[in-house]
Amino acid sequence: MDIDADIRIGYYYRGKGGDILNLKNLYKYAASDFMGYSRPNSYELVGKKIDLTFDSGRKTTLTLKRSPALTVTLSDGLNDQAAECLKIGGGIFLVNFAIVPWGATYILDYANGLVTHIVVGGDEPMADYGYIDEFGAKTERHALSDDLDGNTIDWTFSPSITARVKYSGGAANIAIPNMPPVSIPGFKAVRIANGIYFQFGQVSFGPAKVGLFLASDFTTLLFDGDLFGVPGLPALGTVGGWGKIITYEG
Repeated sequence: MDIDADIRIGYYYRGKGGDILNLKNLYKYAASDFMGYSRPNSYELVGKKIDLTFDSGRKTTLTLKRSPALTVTLSDGLNDQAAECLKIGGGIFLVNFAIVPWGATYILDYANGLVTHIVVGGDEPMADYGYIDEFGAKTERHALSDDLDGNTIDWTFSPSITARVKYSGGAANIAIPNMPPVSIPGFKAVRIANGIYFQFGQVSFGPAKVGLFLASDFTTLLFDGDLFGVPGLPALGTVGGWGKIITYEG
């Protein structure tokens, strides 16, 4: 994995080109401390009819609306479902929605003309790969990857919460101060582009099953995603923040 380990100081991050990003301007502080730094919705795709073709043989048209809340409609059976659209850089958008206990995402990769659809909430997560029709049929695909195994990252969610995540054997082992440690077995990662991974899985907290979607950009050490199924929180809770590499095995 090609990781760039530039240093973030305070609320500032110095990118590869030397430009400084003020994370206080980039991120808003959410109502929940755990949800912390969360990137606002992107509305660039609102009103656009996005035709998608998948390897499973499925074809659908995805449409985002804003009236005023953001919703997603799929031509093969979903109408005006509350959603979020996060732009994570490089022309990559995440369209996330939850119908608890299920959570779903469409990774729309406008840099490469690809799409990946992921559903979490059953016995095993489901992934379907394909392409965005307007780019023409593509033979390339996003793919599951074990690149993250052997790495330890501190992900900062809010001013008071930093989670140390060790990736090992396809699992994410998470340590948060003053909280019991959590292991997410089968925490899968899809490689979207060089240094950009989409991670997904679920873990049981008592009777509740909590799902997690997390897009991690190791070229900027920023992350964005959503939690769903958390008791007492919205059906879909946006998370975001930055990371610090602790150990790295390339």
